Amino acid sequence: MPALDDIIVIDASQGKAAALCSMLLADNGARVIKIGQSRDHMDSDPEFSILDRGKEFCAVSLEERDKLAKLISHADVLIDDLDVPDDRRKYLDFEDLILLNPGLVHCSITPFGTAGPIRMESHMPDLVKARMGIFHSAPGFRDGHIYVVHPIVEVGAGILAAQGVVAALFSRLATLSGQKLETSLMAGALLFMPLAGGTSVSQQTRNSTAVGGAPFYSVYECSDGKWIQLGCIHLGFIDQASSVMGIADVLMDPKYGDGRTPADDSARDELFEIVKNVMKSDTSVEWARRFEEADVPFAIVASVSEAMENAQVIHNGLIHELNDPVLGQMIQYGLTLQLSGTPGHIKGPRKEVEWHDLELSSQQRDYVFTPTLLATELPLEGVKIGDITNVIAGPVAGRLLADLGADVLKIESFTGDFSRGPSAIFRSLNSNKRSISIDTKNPDGRDALQRMVAECDALVANLRPGATERMGVGGQQLRKINPSIVETHVTAFGWDGPLSNRPGVDPLAQAYMGLQDAQGGEGSQPSYLSHLAPCDFSGGALAAFGTVLGLYVKKKTGKGQKIDTNLLNMGTLMVNGDFASFEGKEPRRLSDSGQYGLSDFRRLYKTSDGWIFVSAEGNDKYLRLLEAMSVRNDSCIDLKRHSCIGRELENEFVERDSEYWLKFLSSNGISVAPSVEYFGLRIFQDSQVVANGMVCRKELGEEKELLLIQRFIDFVGSRDPVVYPTPSLGEHTVEILVESGLGMDRIKYLKDVGAIKVCDEQEG
Repeated sequence: MPALDDIIVIDASQGKAAALCSMLLADNGARVIKIGQSRDHMDSDPEFSILDRGKEFCAVSLEERDKLAKLISHADVLIDDLDVPDDRRKYLDFEDLILLNPGLVHCSITPFGTAGPIRMESHMPDLVKARMGIFHSAPGFRDGHIYVVHPIVEVGAGILAAQGVVAALFSRLATLSGQKLETSLMAGALLFMPLAGGTSVSQQTRNSTAVGGAPFYSVYECSDGKWIQLGCIHLGFIDQASSVMGIADVLMDPKYGDGRTPADDSARDELFEIVKNVMKSDTSVEWARRFEEADVPFAIVASVSEAMENAQVIHNGLIHELNDPVLGQMIQYGLTLQLSGTPGHIKGPRKEVEWHDLELSSQQRDYVFTPTLLATELPLEGVKIGDITNVIAGPVAGRLLADLGADVLKIESFTGDFSRGPSAIFRSLNSNKRSISIDTKNPDGRDALQRMVAECDALVANLRPGATERMGVGGQQLRKINPSIVETHVTAFGWDGPLSNRPGVDPLAQAYMGLQDAQGGEGSQPSYLSHLAPCDFSGGALAAFGTVLGLYVKKKTGKGQKIDTNLLNMGTLMVNGDFASFEGKEPRRLSDSGQYGLSDFRRLYKTSDGWIFVSAEGNDKYLRLLEAMSVRNDSCIDLKRHSCIGRELENEFVERDSEYWLKFLSSNGISVAPSVEYFGLRIFQDSQVVANGMVCRKELGEEKELLLIQRFIDFVGSRDPVVYPTPSLGEHTVEILVESGLGMDRIKYLKDVGAIKVCDEQEG
């Protein structure tokens, strides 16, 4: 039986973030009833055929109070994505809803939160990307701001919302009360921007290009015109790759810094050119053979259609067939999350249901809900989670679980997380955790780890398959130590299958799943988004969602289970419905080769002092734009293509500054936003972020502080989620072992024999 088999969800949304949220709930057993009339739910957008699968559509508007009240009274969850100024929000006031149903979990997804100067803006993901500085920070093939085609803000917000909903359902089992929670497209964007500030943080600048950020971590063309992405994340892999390429002797020159840290930009550029020329000397097939034999991380860049034929993708169960009522027989992606004890399933295609045919029956429960307006605790208070993770995907999962209230214990070797250091990304993703450092190769250290894990409710890892078993806390060993534990893994390519034991990182998933091919734009070469790491961040977020699902089941049944996801699976969510096959399918819309946007009416434009993003593809909006800009209205205009009109508009926009155009276009009813520059440098002073309580300040002593982003999900009325600043290596070893039942004599022995590392001083 799926995890949410007894849950009823009312989805009163229109956008893709909320649709993804309710799809994740439906795929895990929830009955989702989608209501509303402002969008034709049965449209031909292939992405909605996927996001709305398994849902029932009923034409009920929010204004139909009696019908809405009946739905709410039978529901467990309500999801909406109404804009803040939308007058219909009055029908979904939580104070009124809990009188109808005290156990209701109500999740709202807004564009920019419910407070702050731009809270009134509408749900347009591209405008959110612009305001959050994503286009300015993206590398491209030209100077200036670069369009990012991937739906990162929708995917981020959708997974966050799903996490929040299930966490609230978990909490409801104990409190017997519903809850109001909120997230936003802004929070979805911030998920992919792990930022930290303060005197203890190193604000490193990334020398990223459209092909990558380092010579052995970039994408290269081969002699057959195919492209290969390298993913040599540490010196061991660089040594292996350089040996295969026959350039190991070149790296002996100190100016190349072992291939990872060249002495300066000139040396870095030289090494890029050396690797580029070597890669161009042979075919992709031959390089693939050599790299695989040497265990070098790599991937041949594929299109989405090629990704659908990838043996590992097929093995992961990502090819699912159904008969959609609009598109007919089709292939779409399958489940992105696997639960061993309560496996999800796709119920079937979307379907329309008349009101009189909508069967609603009250759940038979052994308890009665009581109304509570505000949360007092975070939903995972009292939950203990072991975190054996490194770099990005795993640490993201642990950080999000900690922000839900869990006590997350970061388990590290004596050398620590591979990415440990003063960087903003490490400080951000590993804050709000405690650190314990153990040598698991030492039998006494392994025993101590097992004692600790025996006290955990869940364990999260992002290592290669089999690694936790070698540490003594995986598979059957783990079940023997802790039979009811929730064991979550986010791997590169899958727990088993043809690629499962290959080393993997985010850029390889981007390459395999068609993301690089799409980001390059029409007729262009692949482009790798290093700073956004779309598969990493979304993979970590989905692992956190899966963990909360597992905890919910454990709370109800007392049973644990194993949960798996991987970076390849996440690639399916990032290609905007292109991971589909059906008769009459049109090619996915991509950016132009200049990477400005999707059409003349949905793209970036340079002004005299910066950049703006214009979104005017709707019929009335594009006509307003042409009229306002005094541009000829050609009846043959293709709203979804680039033409001479775009060049004409370019010439107009560059004549005046951004402030002028923002006021002018807004006054003419045209959606527009500034494409913000250097957002990351001022995020902790940004009025919108601050107004929504998303900035956390942790004092470190000696007049030092650490600034972090928090409240990706706001459980209305709850405390600030961040308790701990980023821990130093082994900072909490002693207290964690004491909590696990070890006495001080035993702990002293473990330290003396080199089984544990203890560090009492906080890094700074």
